[in-house]
This record gives sequence, C-alpha cells and structure tokens, in this order.
Amino acid sequence: MAGTLAAGYVGRNMGRRLLPGIVLLAVLLAACEETAELIPGQATPTPTPAPTATVPPIVATPILVPRTLDNSSDAGSGSSGSTRRSDVQLAQSVVQIQIFENRNGRVTLVRSGSGVVIDRARRLILTSYPLVDPYDRAGDEAYASIVIATNRSPGSDPEPEYEAEIVTADIARGMAVLRAVRTFRGGPLAGFEFDLPGAFLAANGPIDAGAPLRLFSHPGLGDAEGSQAVTVTEATVTGFRGDARLTGRVWMKTDARLPSGATGGPAFDAGGNLAGLIVEPVYEPAALVSQVRPIALASELIAAARQAGPQARYRAPLFHGDYVPGTSLEGPDDGVWVSRPAFAANAIDGAGTLDLFDYSDVFSSEQQVLYYEFTVMGLADGALIEERWMLDGVMQDALSSTYTWARGGFDLVTDRVLFPAPNGIPDGRWTLEVWAGGQLRASADALVGIRPPNPVIDPRDMSFGPSPGIRLADGVPLRGATDRIIAFFDYEDLGGLIAYRWLVYYNGSVVYQSPNIPWTGGAEGSWWIGYQDDVPLAVGTWEFELYLGTHETGLDRTIFATAKETTVER
Repeated sequence: MAGTLAAGYVGRNMGRRLLPGIVLLAVLLAACEETAELIPGQATPTPTPAPTATVPPIVATPILVPRTLDNSSDAGSGSSGSTRRSDVQLAQSVVQIQIFENRNGRVTLVRSGSGVVIDRARRLILTSYPLVDPYDRAGDEAYASIVIATNRSPGSDPEPEYEAEIVTADIARGMAVLRAVRTFRGGPLAGFEFDLPGAFLAANGPIDAGAPLRLFSHPGLGDAEGSQAVTVTEATVTGFRGDARLTGRVWMKTDARLPSGATGGPAFDAGGNLAGLIVEPVYEPAALVSQVRPIALASELIAAARQAGPQARYRAPLFHGDYVPGTSLEGPDDGVWVSRPAFAANAIDGAGTLDLFDYSDVFSSEQQVLYYEFTVMGLADGALIEERWMLDGVMQDALSSTYTWARGGFDLVTDRVLFPAPNGIPDGRWTLEVWAGGQLRASADALVGIRPPNPVIDPRDMSFGPSPGIRLADGVPLRGATDRIIAFFDYEDLGGLIAYRWLVYYNGSVVYQSPNIPWTGGAEGSWWIGYQDDVPLAVGTWEFELYLGTHETGLDRTIFATAKETTVER
C-alpha cells in the first residue's frame, strides 16, 4: 500500500526535483488516517536549493517603425476591418503617455508609458491604469499632469502635443481611458486639432495560443538614454491566465519581454485589429512587461467613455496601497513586486508550461492537486525565491522550497502541489508566502474543505484621520482645513472576501461612491479607505459606509455593511 501512495511537490516551469522530505510524508500518509496532522511544522523552513529552468524566456527585439507616418486617414470608429494594416499605419494611433509632477515650481517627468487612440472624434486614448493612477502607494497625489506625446516624424522621439485627463477606469482589470482636453501648455482643444486615427477594435472572439501579435510601444523611463521612438515587437500568444475574482481569460501570455514604457501599449492581431492592451500590474519603471489584457475586457470601459459627456472626469478611489499583496503590510519599495498567488483546480499541461483554469480560493475536500501561479517583476537574477507553505498557520517544511532566480526582470511562476492519496489535500487553510531577496513579497490563502468565514468588521474598530499616516483616537474630530478624510479599520476573518466598496455621506447625503475594489488585504490586518475633494472639506458630519463582497455574493452584491461617522470642525 505504501508504494501506491504519494504526496509530492512537482515543479513544472522551474524544473524542480522532488524534495527529500516528500518521501517521509508519503510514508506517513500510508501509515495514518489523520492526514491533517501528518505534516509537521517548524518555526522556519529549511531551504533546499532547486535547479532553475535551463531555457530563458524569449526576449523580443523591438523593430523601429521606419517610414513617415501618414495621419491623413482615420483607422475607423471601432469596428473591425478585414484588410491587414501595415506597421506604419498602426503606429499612427500609438502615443506616449508622459506623467509630470510639479513640486515647488519644478516640473519633473516621473512616469512614462504608452497608449492607443480608440476614438478620434471624442479624443479618447486607452492605456494602463497603474500608469495613470493619480495616487502613489502612500495615498499622496502622484503627479500634476498627463501629457500625450505623438509620433509625427519618422524614427524620432515623440513630441508633447496634448494634455489629458482620465475619463473612465477599471481598477480590477488595470485599464483606463483618457481624453485629450487641451493642447500642450495651451488652451482648450478644438475637435479638428486632434487628428490621430483611432484603432480598429478586434471582434470579441478568442485568440488561440500560437497566434501572432504586434506589440507597439515606447521604451520609457527605463531607457531614458536611448531613443523614445515608437517600436513594434513581433510576439506570439503562449497561453492564457485567469483570476478567481474575474471570469474568463483575463490575461494573454506572450513570449515578449519589453521595457516598462510598453505598459498601456496596444497589441494588434495579424490583421491589424486592436486585440489587447499591454498592462503592467503595478507601475515599476525598472521592470519588464509581457502580458496583455484581451480587448474584450475593455469593451464596457470604452463604451462608458464614449457615452460620458465632454466634461466627465474620473474620480479615483483613495485606498490602502498594494504593498505586499495578500497582506496589509507595507513592505519594501525597491522595485521588486510579486503578485498575489492565484490558485486553480485544473490546468492544461503544454510544452514546458501550464495553463491554469477553474481559478478559485475555495476547494473541495476531494481536491488531489492544487495549482498555483504568481508573477515576479523587477527581481535580479541570482536572488533567492522562497515559497513557504503553511497549513492553518503551521509551516510545512516538506512542501516549502528555495531556489535561485534566473528568469530576468519578469516571469510567471506556475507549479502545483500534488496529493494523489485517497483523502486528497488535507482540509484547512493553506497559505503560500512568496519571499524574494529575504523579504515577504506576497501571500494568499486557499481554503480546502472548509467554508470561508463570515467577514467581520466591527464599527468600533473604525476611526478617522486627515491622512493615511495620521490615525486619530476614536471620537476625536478632524480640525482645520483638510481636503481629505481617511477611514481606518482593523479586520479579521476576511479570507473569503473578494471585493469591497464604500459610500461617503456628508450630513446624510451621498457625495461619493467608490467602484468595486478587488480585496488584496488577506485574512487579518489594518486597512484604510478615503475620500478627497477639490476643496477643503465642509464643516459637518461625515459618514463612511463600507460594503463587503464574498464568494457567495460576488462583486455586485453585498451581504455585510458597516458604517461610522465623524465630524469636521474649524
């Protein structure tokens, strides 16, 4: 019987060997019935170096668009065309997004990326939301203006031509639509002054693995010494990714590795239709980008931008930054970022890769295999990665591992934990922590055979302050002139939470309603949400009403709300 039972950690993309501790675990599984007690834990794992992949990721070489760009014709109003369009034609709709801050009268370029015109008549540009997010990790204003630079001359750097504002945004999918509102350092923009053609949007049908893509972009700040001219990179769709919080295929994986200035750039299919948008999960100027959001995920966002009035302006939600995904910890600000691990029940085993599907955070007791994946950005080769597994808070040394990173500035790690024993994976809360360079970078829980606890936030654990760094004692009003109010709350048992939103009331009337925000704070910790106005807050009573969405209720419905009020005084 012992020869038929096994419990193992199988490294697919990383090419890992079975760890020695797994042999012991297999014997224990064969000898005992209480599988939940079979995996002994210690305070810290015993790292075991493991071999890394021998084939590095493909780095696509950008091809400079060589000829003069002809902007005499519009690419269309958004319907797909049938004739293949050349690189030169497609490049006409590509722009560089330049983000400037103004401190003490000094204007500085602080971010740069790419974008694509999607509607010339309405002056609309699709780009990456992390690039234009108006708040930084600490909740401070990140910049003063968004500048659109265009590619009018062949092979030369783009020239600032317009200034833009955010019209609509989708934080969960990381995309935003801008509107050009004025000329660069000039006055209001007349319709005829915006003559960049809009891209044709591809049909919403699926793109198959192996399909070619043309990725257009600018190098960005990470290549400040080189040319910023628009480039095109020939890439291939290598697979797809999903998300437990979103439905369908939400990422297209590619073999390209582009500088961060590519974030927000368009991905055109073989015929020259806009098939997707290059999106960086967070803005990191030193990291590489690779993955593409399918354009179908932007359809509602684009429709909302087209329906918005000419004066419509997006009011971005103010909330706790994603420091260490899956926790409320601040973590290091060193250019390295690891996504919150995602779990799945099944996968398709391809040529040297796994495509996960049936993503979830909750699994049945009969689950035999637990697939997982996470992305790593900005990590230097030679750094150590640790995957620390815990069951109900107890370290699982036999499943934890350490290996040397040798996959460049961006890659996706995909692996699985395998328990082919009759009882499957032991029931409980499985936690995967990803450490890189000696720092905790991300964490996530997979609930096996147990129901998520009901989310609980006690209003008594809520308090207020004028900024994320100042939390006043309960009952102390805000005094003086402030244009923002922050609501802090402590929480526990939020492991089953998938999204949250909040309403802000002034003297009983709603003044702000946030969009649904994917929950990344883990099961317990301290969080904050906020509201910022264009002028100092009025004297009076302010109330925050917080709503929580669980796996049972989804993103659009809620089962729990809590509210608390404070006052603003002069």
